[in-house]
Amino acid sequence: MSKKHKPRPGDIFQVPIFDNAFFIQYILDDPTLFGSNVIRVFDFNLGPNESIELKDITKKKTRFFAHTFIKGGLKLCNWEFKGNVNIEEDFTYLTFRATDDVYSEVKKSNNWYIRQVGAKEVKIGKLKGEYENLPYGTVYHPIDIVEWIKTGNHGFMYPE
Repeated sequence: MSKKHKPRPGDIFQVPIFDNAFFIQYILDDPTLFGSNVIRVFDFNLGPNESIELKDITKKKTRFFAHTFIKGGLKLCNWEFKGNVNIEEDFTYLTFRATDDVYSEVKKSNNWYIRQVGAKEVKIGKLKGEYENLPYGTVYHPIDIVEWIKTGNHGFMYPE
């Protein structure tokens, strides 16, 4: 990546893992969560002799959404800038879930809250219904994003 390139929403980065390439897209910044960057990781990979058009990457299924720091991924994990594809006009901005009971001995939390990017959190108490499948609103270290892609495990111990 050129030192003059400043990451911006829509940027697609290649994440090298073993001999395969995985892809993430920078969606937006979240000023209310440490100024982190919201990304989506696509649920496919390319082998060493395969190629794909950038615009076709965003048509692939999303594996997960997460908050991280793009600049850290570029520096620490060799994420490689590939180009920019506009975020779809009908893209639905996300609501995330979180609890203060992470890494506690609580098995079932009654302290859940939800938050849309840039908005105040709303306490919902018990996690049920439509909220159960929301992505976690935690900032993941770029190395953890790579591990999550490799293993399918985000590394945090959340209660139910």
